[in-house]
Amino acid sequence: MVSSPKWSASQPIRTTITELIKKVNDAGIVTLGHFIIGLPGETQEDRDKLLKFASDLDIDFAEFNIFTPYPG
Repeated sequence: MVSSPKWSASQPIRTTITELIKKVNDAGIVTLGHFIIGLPGETQEDRDKLLKFASDLDIDFAEFNIFTPYPG
């Protein structure tokens, strides 16, 4: 899972993820991406980059969740 381009999706990781998604798709397996937005310190630019990254992936389904911290 890549939650934010700022923290974890460096170019080598993005390339690896993109290559893996292609191999999985070529094998006929349905792909699903889970993405978390709204992490502490995340900017609108970070969200825009994540949305572009998610849309550039050739995944069949994408799920976006908003980070919600709970006390305790």
